[in-house]
Amino acid sequence: MTVEEIALALQDRQNKLFSIEVRRSANLRAAFKNLVIEKKSNYQGILCDYARRGPVREAIESGERDAPVLPSHIQEVFYCDGVKFWRGKNGEVYFPMPITGNNVKVVWFLNNEPVPFDDIKEYLLSSEIPKVTSAEKKASTEDKGQALFNAIKITNIQRIQ
Repeated sequence: MTVEEIALALQDRQNKLFSIEVRRSANLRAAFKNLVIEKKSNYQGILCDYARRGPVREAIESGERDAPVLPSHIQEVFYCDGVKFWRGKNGEVYFPMPITGNNVKVVWFLNNEPVPFDDIKEYLLSSEIPKVTSAEKKASTEDKGQALFNAIKITNIQRIQ
């Protein structure tokens, strides 16, 4: 999707939940770089500023943490119709969004055909293999005055509802 298409899909969604579908190339172990493996994820986001999420806001107000700052690889923040985007120093455009922590629905593809996770697990970097459930990740993140968050390359966004 383009910046304009994303902004249009999210008009009038401020502080509301939405579903997002992302499809990207999987991170593969070096010996398997010749394979074409992709991951399609469907999950919920909320259109709001990260610093306004409850655990973050409360931790800032209580002095437990400082206000969030941009990651060092981000060159600029810009808006399209009120929706925030980041441009990286690498030229990539990202859609930064807090996520809800609800279970993510994932489908793996090998050569554009859906496959069970166990069929491709051995090819993936360990960063692709979940170590905790979404609920466990959400709880441990909020305990630290943080909220779940993704910055997605807009080129990987397939659909927003």
